[in-house]
Amino acid sequence: MRISIPFLLGALVVLGGVAGGTATPPTPVSECTTIDTPGSYELTGDISNSATSPCIEITTSDVVFDGAGHEIDGVGNGTGVQVAGTGTISNVTVRNLRVTDWETGVRYATVSDSVVDSVNASGNGATGIVFSKTTASTVRDATVTGNEDGIRLVGSGDNVVRALDSAANANRGVVIRSRSFNNTLVGSAVSDNRVGIAIETASPDTTVVDSTVTGSTTDGVAIEDADGTHLENVTVLGSGDWALTQAGVGTTTTTDLELSSAIIETRSQRVSLRDVPTPTPPPSGMSAAGGAVEATDTGNGAYLFLNVSYASASGAAESTLRMWRHDGSWSTVPGTNGVDTAANYVYANATAFPGSVTEFAPLGNGSSTPTPTATPSPTPNGTATPTPNGTATPSPTPVPTPTATAAPTMTPITATPTSTPTPTPTPPPTMTPITATPTPAPTAVPVSDCRIIDEPGLYVLTQDLTDRPEDVCIDIRASSVTFDGDGHVVDSAGLPSTAGVLARDPGGGQLTDVTVRDLEATDWSRGIRFRDLAASAVTDVEVRNNSVGVSILSATDIAVTGMEGSLNGGPGWEGGTIVVRGTTDSTVLNATSAPIGGALIGYLVDGSTNVTVAEVSFDSDAGAGIHVLDGSDNTVRDARIRAGTYTWYGLGVTGSDRVEVRDVAINGSANDGVLVTDTDDGRIVNVTAWDNGGDSLSAQGTTTNLTVREFHLGTSAPTVVGATGRNFALNPTGAPAGDPSGMQNLSQYVRVSGSNPDVVVNVSYGLTDLVAANVSESTVEPWRYDGSWSQAASPAGTVPGSNYVYATVDVSGSPSIVVAPLGEADSGPPTVGGGPGFGLLVALGALLVWVFGLRRVA
Repeated sequence: MRISIPFLLGALVVLGGVAGGTATPPTPVSECTTIDTPGSYELTGDISNSATSPCIEITTSDVVFDGAGHEIDGVGNGTGVQVAGTGTISNVTVRNLRVTDWETGVRYATVSDSVVDSVNASGNGATGIVFSKTTASTVRDATVTGNEDGIRLVGSGDNVVRALDSAANANRGVVIRSRSFNNTLVGSAVSDNRVGIAIETASPDTTVVDSTVTGSTTDGVAIEDADGTHLENVTVLGSGDWALTQAGVGTTTTTDLELSSAIIETRSQRVSLRDVPTPTPPPSGMSAAGGAVEATDTGNGAYLFLNVSYASASGAAESTLRMWRHDGSWSTVPGTNGVDTAANYVYANATAFPGSVTEFAPLGNGSSTPTPTATPSPTPNGTATPTPNGTATPSPTPVPTPTATAAPTMTPITATPTSTPTPTPTPPPTMTPITATPTPAPTAVPVSDCRIIDEPGLYVLTQDLTDRPEDVCIDIRASSVTFDGDGHVVDSAGLPSTAGVLARDPGGGQLTDVTVRDLEATDWSRGIRFRDLAASAVTDVEVRNNSVGVSILSATDIAVTGMEGSLNGGPGWEGGTIVVRGTTDSTVLNATSAPIGGALIGYLVDGSTNVTVAEVSFDSDAGAGIHVLDGSDNTVRDARIRAGTYTWYGLGVTGSDRVEVRDVAINGSANDGVLVTDTDDGRIVNVTAWDNGGDSLSAQGTTTNLTVREFHLGTSAPTVVGATGRNFALNPTGAPAGDPSGMQNLSQYVRVSGSNPDVVVNVSYGLTDLVAANVSESTVEPWRYDGSWSQAASPAGTVPGSNYVYATVDVSGSPSIVVAPLGEADSGPPTVGGGPGFGLLVALGALLVWVFGLRRVA
């Protein structure tokens, strides 16, 4: 009998929870309360429309709170059930409960060896269940639906989430982030969320086992800066964008990853993968086996080692099977490429990407009888040299990508031969058994006045400190300090005052392991200031009416999470919500910025390396929303920038090489949406810009090798474009003049301007565009308009499988050029890429066009 590690971990937690139990009846609970005494408690009835937050607060170890199937209902804010005390508490179980209509349903903070069992946390404004700094604990048989996020693990490790049902959450079904480590999701169903599972921000060694992720509107599994992620026997179906996408640093492995078109095994970094609903037909004389998968890179240093399993050779001579790639035409994957006929899979080092989506599939000579070959099948540690039936020349590369770092030397992924395709799994991370031994809680030092903290320990503010005349109120001068504001305010009598909380070594050394949390800092020059710190954090703070809300200077490995900033700012470059300067390997996550109109900037990252600003919002008339200045390898993602009348640009990048901007929405700037200046090897991916007074995107100065992908010009039926080059601008535009004779536009246009003679531009189109125009995709070509229409000169072309045209345009001598996809008028419905059921898709597309046309008329 095989017993899984997650099963053993859950069993140990259960045994720990019942050890030493007695037959004493549980204490009845009929209303919101604080539980500060160990024991067993039971809810006796529903609690409805409660404004008390948290409604049930557990502040001690060794507690069982049984909801007995009842409901705790809120009024849209606060927390339903909170488990958090002074220091770490342990052996707490919350079970058999419904928690609805709160901001957060159930929250465990600084907890160990505990359980959430059979809880339904649904219909909450932010998150159903949150583990914050929680370790060695279990969530089992939980339901989280209709929240913003289903379940979030933040700064938490060695936890198991088992048999979770996470569905129809507006954002993400499961989130594991902010230095969470060694967590396991097992036997769970994640469905119909925007993103199914998100693993990010230095969260290593996550394992997902025996689970399904279906119906994600964007990505099924999204991984960023999370090394050692392993998926085993996971099914990902029906994702709107990618089944699996990786960005940033870290290697991901998969075993028996089932997509609708293939079962695969991978080892990869900075790669996105998805199924191929209609695989491209193989070249003449070749047959396919095992399905197909699409892949692309997400940044420099991408690599992919890929196995595709097959049940049978399906008409191909099995010994001739090799991995082929299609990026405009078919060719064999060069380098490591072979077949394991005993285990029934084809493997290859599929690392080289052409700058767009590439299809990979096992193909072989079309024969039902195996054909002898002079080259034996490769051994797992050997390198096969395939002899293709014919090598095709790839199509021109529409959008060149930055020169990639050489991929590591890869060893083929092997499997123990069985009667069915079973690639050998990469071993999951070694799990440490959970014990029921409580972790001793540190003794808290109460703080009731401004003071110097020069000894390690936990310090808890006991009251508001208002109108303080000190230059520094809380002066932290030691490592291993946690300052917990407990929701109180540290307020200055007025500027100029140095800082509400200052953490730094007066002797010039470096402090480590300093945390400032749950605090409001107001009316200071710097609300919270870290200088020369490492491995430290600012968590769940509000900064208001400061010149700078949070200042991080000359630091490394700093995490700023859950920050709310308002009315910060003042004269000078630094005025705004947060400044990160001279800092490395740090993150700003889940933050809001609404600075005063006089502020120059909302979020500033200056002279820093490998800093990520993510899950942030900006609402202001300040000069700029987010600016990345003079650094390298920085990232801005998952940001919403709503600018004002006096905002010069929404997002700016200046002199910051290898910057990546991803999944950002920008509107309302007085000038440019995105402004990139003097920057090399930058990437702009999936950004939406609308209603900006200047250019939607502008690249200026000495900017080189800027890659733009999936840039949405406008929000209502946007034109989606890509580009690469320097000194260019992209903007939406309508139809310039009448279509050239015999041609029909697809109503997708981009206006390109600047001073660059070689700007490569992509313009995407969709099925509904083809149907509405009654144009066959096989006739679509890129055209340009600079006073009159002409077909774009080479290098230019169409990539039907990816639905875009590309052209190289010279805008150095013209005010602007419009690029658009045009096809032969009345050439009929699209046929390229057709297959079973394609006619139904065309009909459906036509119906949608008709319906939306009626809506516009109405």
